[in-house]
Amino acid sequence: YKTKNYKLTYSKLSDLKKPGITIGTVSGYVNPEDFVKANLKTEESKSDLINMKKLLAGRLQLVLVDKLVGFYLVKSDSEMSKKANQLEWIVTLTKNGLMNGVAKNGPKDWQKVLADFNKGLQMIKKNGKFDQIMKKHGLK
Repeated sequence: YKTKNYKLTYSKLSDLKKPGITIGTVSGYVNPEDFVKANLKTEESKSDLINMKKLLAGRLQLVLVDKLVGFYLVKSDSEMSKKANQLEWIVTLTKNGLMNGVAKNGPKDWQKVLADFNKGLQMIKKNGKFDQIMKKHGLK
């Protein structure tokens, strides 16, 4: 993300090495390989929420965050939501499938937990509840 009033032109990641560009990342997150290889100036924080606040406050020029996560965080925060129209999505660097984990070394019945989850997900997709939830949170 960037703010709409921040003028930015680039055609490749290495173009973002310009002086004055700092990109917010989150400590402990795995960033896209091409992003890491570009060796850009980054500033780590503890969360995506903190980065989005820094972006809106003008302390960062760009934030590396999932598009829907960034949107959700801004819309869910009463102060930031007032400034949501100031933000602009730039580009998707990589696409990863969303996964829900069930630990094999967790509950003894992990296979049942997984099967129940998948069955429930199919049910709410079939009856329309899944789409309602996605729409309610601005994700669809």
